[in-house]
Parts: sequence; C-alpha cells; structure tokens
Amino acid sequence: MANCFFIDFENVHNAGMTNLKSLTKDDLFYIFYTTNAETISLDTVNQLNQSSCSYELIKVPAGSQSLDMHLISFVGYVVGVSGKKYDYIVISKDKDYDNIISFLKEKCGVKIKRIASVNTGASTKTATVQNTKPVNPPAAKPVTANTQPQKEAVKDSTGSQSNSVQISAEKPASGIDKEVEKILLDSGYPQSLIESVNKIISDNIKEEMALSSIHCNLKNITEDFHAVYELVKPLVKKQLKSVVQEEGEEVKKSSSELTLNEKVQKVLREKNYSGEIFNSVASMVCKSSKEKNVKLLVYRNIVAKYGQDKGLEIYRLVKPLL
Repeated sequence: MANCFFIDFENVHNAGMTNLKSLTKDDLFYIFYTTNAETISLDTVNQLNQSSCSYELIKVPAGSQSLDMHLISFVGYVVGVSGKKYDYIVISKDKDYDNIISFLKEKCGVKIKRIASVNTGASTKTATVQNTKPVNPPAAKPVTANTQPQKEAVKDSTGSQSNSVQISAEKPASGIDKEVEKILLDSGYPQSLIESVNKIISDNIKEEMALSSIHCNLKNITEDFHAVYELVKPLVKKQLKSVVQEEGEEVKKSSSELTLNEKVQKVLREKNYSGEIFNSVASMVCKSSKEKNVKLLVYRNIVAKYGQDKGLEIYRLVKPLL
C-alpha cells in the first residue's frame, strides 16, 4: 500500500525529512508551512525531485495552532476521499495530533500514525511502499481513451463522477494532441517526447486535479518538465473549459443548484438533523458547488462550523451528492 505523508514543517523543519530516496510514484507528500518556517533546504528539494513521489507545498496563515488545524483538517478530508487506499502518516513531534489520529483510526478504519521524521530508508518495514496510484487524494483512475476507440471510452465514462471532466465524442482528444504536437515541435522538442506528453495528458485529463497530475507525471519523462508544462498548460486549460461547457454545466446551472439544495436538505432531514443545520449545510454546498475543489471547501466549512466529530458525520452524508 502506498503512503500519504503530511509534514508539519513548522514543527520538524528539514530534520523531519531525511532519506527520501525510497519514496515511490504512488506516494503523496504534503508539506504544510507558514511564514514562521518557510526555508526548505536544497538537499530536501533535491531528494524530492529525484524521488518519483508526488509532492505539494501548502502555505497556511501563521498563528497559534493555525498550521495544526489546517493540516489535520486536510488529513480528515483526504481520508474521507481516499479511504483505505493509503497508509497515512503525520510527521510531527507534537503529541496533540494523537487524539484525532486515534479518532480517525477508529471511526474510518484506516492505517494512520504520527512519527517524528520521514526516513523511508529506515521505516519501510512499518510503512510499506508499494504501487497503487499517483497524485491527488481525490484522483480517479486514468482515462482509457488512448487505448480504446474514442466513442466507446466516452460511453464507459459517462456513468462515473458527474464532476469529472470527460472527453466527448464531438471533441476528441486528438484535437489537443495536434495542438500539443505543434507547439512542442515549434519549440524544438523531439517527436518521441511529444508522444509521451500527449499520453500523459490523455491519461490524466479526467483527474479531479488534472493540471497537477500532468505536471507531476511530466517529471518522470524529462528533466525539462517545467518548461514543457508551461507550454501545454494553456492548451489543457482550454480543453478542460471547453469540455465542461459541452457537457451542459452552464445550461443546467440554475436548476442544478435548486436540485442540489433539495437533495442536501432531504438527506439531512432523513437523519433527523434540525432545520437550521440542513438549511445551513445546503447553503454551504450550493455556494461551493461550482468550484473545482468543491469537496475540500464543503468539508472545511462544515467542520469549521460544527466541529471535527459532528462535521465529519455531516460531511459523509452529503459527500455522495458532490
């Protein structure tokens, strides 16, 4: 099983991240930091870049326990989205995390722990590193459009998440393939690399965080991954926007909000929540429903208002509607 790390950088600093060479492409690595501690060593950066893991630096506001609250809220979100897909590891010397970790372990049935430092070379016995799936907690499986006829791939994918970005039969992936090929050829890149780039885009275009997935996977095929990403990024953004419009999201905007509001109220009413709660939660969901990171926003808003225990309970009820 792959590992998902959450680093309290304000607490452990660079000493909390040593010997990262055994991280795999299936591991996720989230580094939380504030202005109080935002100097990461070049050695740590080098190790992360040389590893094949997917990592993200997350800056949060400084303040008393601010980083702790942001980090553990994000842990709860990732656990809620990914379930038992990962072993979850909080990197901190702060024992205040332990009660919430025990709660998540008991309530969600996941493997989660806190340790003082990441040392994959020494800790692989307790945190087994194997293959599951790369970046992003809410990530879906790769699109199979590049290995099947386009029309068939679209038919198979329409039954999946309504929030996912689909490649429609009317606007096949080959449209962006040609644009990517032209811009990379004009920039002097070889055909072999262009084919690999197009495959990565095709495999990740359906991801909930498609741009991040593409960026991280480009790192595996070229040292010039950042320059390539900056070239193809506008094309990917254009494709994502076009597909969403084709699926009728704009046409259904007003009616979908009303329907979503009613569904949220119904599911909470059936669980005997008060009118104040189901109306408030329905309002939160509808306000965030058009955002790309809707699940994260809804989770944070609910937990902020109703607390970790009750908030997580409510979020689990409304999550299938998002």
